[in-house]
Amino acid sequence: MTTIQFYHLRSTSLERAVPKLMEKALASKARVVVLARDAAMIRRLSDQLWSANPQGFLPHGTQEDPHPEWQPIYLTTAQENPNQATILMVLNGTIPAEFSRYEKLLDLFDGNDEASVTAARERFRHYRSQPDIALQYVLQQPGGGWKIEQESGASSSAA
Repeated sequence: MTTIQFYHLRSTSLERAVPKLMEKALASKARVVVLARDAAMIRRLSDQLWSANPQGFLPHGTQEDPHPEWQPIYLTTAQENPNQATILMVLNGTIPAEFSRYEKLLDLFDGNDEASVTAARERFRHYRSQPDIALQYVLQQPGGGWKIEQESGASSSAA
């Protein structure tokens, strides 16, 4: 069973939201693949993962680094899983071909962009039609926290 969580960003950019969610994933000992739009987004995300936490950095690698299998967080533009991740974070607005091999898929989208919201609704409908999928709609709250607003399928918790 794959749990798919749609993160509706209202007050935070993708580059700022990703480190917060990655901190939670790493605290649970999960490995993550982050599927980005392009190389420029990977650079911005990498910079954020290095600097978002004043007490340290969030360990990660990219397609340019050696030993991707060692990386707890792997940033890529390709549909690949070289670090044996159990979580896939999708930032490019696509439906990955092999999403069901992950325990959890996090789909982040900009709630201030109507085209992004419309595309996210289409992805939500697609996933809802798939077997063995648990869906959650997670809305960013005014203070920056998250609240699960809707669930369907098997119960699960937010990342």
